[in-house]
Amino acid sequence: MKTHKVVRIRVSCGELILAQSHQVIKATGEKRDRNFPNISETIELGEYPINTAVRGIREEIGLSIDTERFNLIGLSEVKSSPSTGEIKQYLFWDYSLELTPDEAEKITFETNEGEVITYFEWRQQ
Repeated sequence: MKTHKVVRIRVSCGELILAQSHQVIKATGEKRDRNFPNISETIELGEYPINTAVRGIREEIGLSIDTERFNLIGLSEVKSSPSTGEIKQYLFWDYSLELTPDEAEKITFETNEGEVITYFEWRQQ
């Protein structure tokens, strides 16, 4: 079984948490509900998890954040893929990141990457 190495970042600002609400497949217009309370990013070959976290925040919501601002909690779990339902081994590095109100106002709520558009929204914790 292949292990998928993934960083998840829980982004908050005060009482709000940033959630990945849904994705739209560009080719078909199909909407996939996500409702993930984090930003997730696959670790690239040779990349350190903390660098993946920094890259994920920059790519997904358009902010450049120093590594010292991230707090780490790690875990491993086996679960079904939310897309295909098949069982896969995931190794997660979980980080939390608290944004300032100024940073929260600057984030991008829509990310257009590859075949999908991903949408984010603030929710109450």
